[in-house]
Amino acid sequence: MASYTRRRLLTTSIGAATAASLAGCTGSDAEQSAAGADANGTPAVRATAPFHVFGDLTEAVVGDSGAVETLVPLGSHGHGWEPSGDTQATVIDSDLFVYMDGFQPWADDMVANMRDDDAPVTAINIADGIEKLGGHDGHPEEEHSEEALRRRTL
Repeated sequence: MASYTRRRLLTTSIGAATAASLAGCTGSDAEQSAAGADANGTPAVRATAPFHVFGDLTEAVVGDSGAVETLVPLGSHGHGWEPSGDTQATVIDSDLFVYMDGFQPWADDMVANMRDDDAPVTAINIADGIEKLGGHDGHPEEEHSEEALRRRTL
């Protein structure tokens, strides 16, 4: 029986869920070229993602049939980043918004606003249908004093 690491299982599951979600968004429109764009050069699928990891995953699934824009600039800390006033308009202009519920509060708020406004963008929570694996809560009995750290390094 194959042994799967948590990372591999999570990546495979998220990829499969995203692929299934995106499959319905790519049509066989007669105006689409082989490169995945219409006659005007507009990508068949336009997706946005809040964070580079979700953007990379979405790019891997969309491939040449679309374009993906990542909102949080590479190298920025996503939890401290706040969207500008134009960010929601950028997301609404796309076909897909790929996010993870609870990961970035501003993204959750944006999805709630889009749903309230009946915005024409599909919000995909990449964690839907994924069962979390168990973990541990750290080391509650372990000492964290300077003396304990020195003993570990000896």
